[in-house]
Amino acid sequence: MMQNKKLLYLIVALVAFFVYYNSLNNDFVFDDESVVQNNQSITVLSNIPKFFTAEEGFHKVIGRYYRPVVSTLYTIDYAIWGLNPFGFHLTNVIIHAIASLLLLIILLKLFGEYKHGILSALIGALIFAVHPIHTEAVSWISGRTDSLTTLFFFLSFLFYIKYSEGSKSKSFLVISLIAYFLGLLSKEMIVTTPALLFVYDYFFRKRRMDWFKQNILPYALFILVTIVFVLIRYLVLKDVVDRETYMYFYGEEASTAFYTMLKTIPVYFRLLVFPLNLLYHYNGIMPDSHTIGDVKVILSVLLIAAMFIISFFIQKKYGEVSFTILFFLISLLPVMNIVPTMNFMAERFLYLSSFALSVLISFVIVRFFNDKNKGFITTIFLVIVVAFAYLSFIRNAEWKNNETLYMTADGKEGSVLLVNAGNMYANKKNYAEA
Repeated sequence: MMQNKKLLYLIVALVAFFVYYNSLNNDFVFDDESVVQNNQSITVLSNIPKFFTAEEGFHKVIGRYYRPVVSTLYTIDYAIWGLNPFGFHLTNVIIHAIASLLLLIILLKLFGEYKHGILSALIGALIFAVHPIHTEAVSWISGRTDSLTTLFFFLSFLFYIKYSEGSKSKSFLVISLIAYFLGLLSKEMIVTTPALLFVYDYFFRKRRMDWFKQNILPYALFILVTIVFVLIRYLVLKDVVDRETYMYFYGEEASTAFYTMLKTIPVYFRLLVFPLNLLYHYNGIMPDSHTIGDVKVILSVLLIAAMFIISFFIQKKYGEVSFTILFFLISLLPVMNIVPTMNFMAERFLYLSSFALSVLISFVIVRFFNDKNKGFITTIFLVIVVAFAYLSFIRNAEWKNNETLYMTADGKEGSVLLVNAGNMYANKKNYAEA
């Protein structure tokens, strides 16, 4: 069994690495210029403690963010590679490979005891390793925030599973809490972890209210870590002036932000299932909605309602599916502009949420895989893996430099997309097109 698992680890690691191998020769693109290339703070190792006290950090470069772990990693990259983008891209690929391996271990924990559990875990991890929606988080150096925080989420989730399996080892819980805190220090995206753990226990493991009463301490500790992080973030950034005019919904009513953001859920769902026509930036691609009577808002509300209703009615028989539905929706809450941000939506935000897809695929295999259909189902999923790997490999090349990247969105009606494409045409002295 152990030898089989070692082979699985090798397969997933190699696939995750080689799918992104062609990104290693890519340049610094887009926000990399301010976050890395022109960021003097990452050129001095002694600045690392200052990232945690906010004397230096993201808030001085691109926005009122507190991500000291990411800044630290950039500084280490610079100490090794200087401003050679190869080294920074290599770190991104390594992070992705480690995240894919952690996901494999989680899937083995969840499904390994089933008859076809090992195969299901392998396919679920491979889907994650090659999914085209991850190209922004891996091929773009600045997208590292999402892959790194997801790596820490996987580590935290894995050790929470180990803790909750029955051993109740305090060391497992401590490691889980530390990993969660490091994830928060990488990006706020995983702030919903306490809710996700409860949803896992309630729907996936079908542990109802009695379990909640028995498990109140770990839930409380995760909430406490969240509060500590929010407090630290507030204290270190309280004197930093927020760039309010940079916020996506600046000057708009809160209701407008709410209605418009509802329309992103079907788009995120489509990108997760059919990752085609990818964009490197989504600001301005969709008109604001000022009323719930907007047809697209109504359709989005119906989709979200249907997802909640389905998860409720199937929870007894297919609680694992309910978990994946709720994980998808809850994990996206931090990027729904409930707290104003500079982004409308982004593909890298799905890096964490795609965990739900891998779990769902693994569950479907262990639940419905049998001797009669195993050849057909295996073939289908292998075709998907190969197709996704090809799409990712092609997309990596489009992140080669600013010109190739910006031209992939030429003609698309996004505000940032149009500006960047116009600048490219202007640089070529094609002023009419610009």
